[in-house]
Amino acid sequence: MIIRYVTGLHGNEIAPILALASLGKNQLVANPLAVTKKVRYVERDMNVAFGLEGNEYEVQRAKEVLQQIDSRETVVDLHTFAGKSEPFVIVVDKKMLKLAAKLGIRKVVYMKFNPKQGHALINHRKGVSVELGQHSDYRGVFQRVKMIVERLKKGIENEIEVYEVIGKYDKGEKYRNFVKNADGYYPVLASKKALEIHGWYALKARKVTNLNP
Repeated sequence: MIIRYVTGLHGNEIAPILALASLGKNQLVANPLAVTKKVRYVERDMNVAFGLEGNEYEVQRAKEVLQQIDSRETVVDLHTFAGKSEPFVIVVDKKMLKLAAKLGIRKVVYMKFNPKQGHALINHRKGVSVELGQHSDYRGVFQRVKMIVERLKKGIENEIEVYEVIGKYDKGEKYRNFVKNADGYYPVLASKKALEIHGWYALKARKVTNLNP
């Protein structure tokens, strides 16, 4: 398997870029202008820009990124987040669960309900996205990136917990990521800024024990 590490889809997620650089690993920094400006994006969220048409910077840059990723490569797209949560892996294709199980991160979120409407990077190139920790947790992110790099060399699978996203929460209340809510579901990607960033308060997921590719 040929791994292509992608970082910087959001310009305010610096820690994975620094972690891979410190490990001497090649990476594709997806949104360099946003990184330079220290903003999440310049004109629109790049991770909902893949497969779109238009003249916005992120739309054009998304096309360039897809051209740079060979069809033989498997993407490991590294992110950080604003809210309080355990690290987790995101897959949009159940075939990627085996890859997710090699990363050493226990929680895996399968986007059966697609909040990116098919315009995320991993909707257009095979691979996974990894939410490594909070934006400011540089030490923790470095340790997890190092673990991922080492585990991918070994190719050993670990046990995972799979959460299948089936919808979103459009009403505000106190959501705790991966803690069962009163309705029996598990919030994912909940944060104080979730509504501002995504347009919803949290994603709604159920824990599944049998999700075969």
